[in-house]
Amino acid sequence: MDVSELIEKIYTSYFYLFLSIGKKNYTLEDDVVKDMIQETFIKIWKNKHAIKAKSEAGVRNFALSVFRNTCISHLRKPKFFPEKDINDQDQGGSLEDNIEDKRSNPLSEILLIEETRLQEAAIKQLPPKYRIPVKLSLEGMKRKDIAKKLGLKEISIRNLKYSGLKKYEKIMNTLDPLRKN
Repeated sequence: MDVSELIEKIYTSYFYLFLSIGKKNYTLEDDVVKDMIQETFIKIWKNKHAIKAKSEAGVRNFALSVFRNTCISHLRKPKFFPEKDINDQDQGGSLEDNIEDKRSNPLSEILLIEETRLQEAAIKQLPPKYRIPVKLSLEGMKRKDIAKKLGLKEISIRNLKYSGLKKYEKIMNTLDPLRKN
């Protein structure tokens, strides 16, 4: 099965998993999560030539990482909405009643801050040799760039990242037991 077929299979098989992750972990509404899923798979499709994983699990994990980063980026973006003009006022109620509060959702911000705090705590608990590769990886840096930055071979970074992310996941699950669900 080639990468294009794997991407399509992941999209159809795991769409509802992505939807539930977006709703549960990032407290996004259905239509926003669907947009994030679509944006994720557009990014993956455009860069499918760069995907080195040839297994379903590898592509799925890659898609989940891209989805997570897409959701976090969406939550970090400042929300700007134009003010309504007084002439745009609906028939009933005052202007204040007709203008929805479009500022960022405080609950989303709190959850994002808590997620960041948990991630930092988990990284601090990692053995020293895994900390930097995992941290840089979670920030979105590619393995090749991490290797250059740390002056190590790419294969070493791959191994450190793989083992480190497994340990990181275990630590995150102990810090936040609800994450397992």
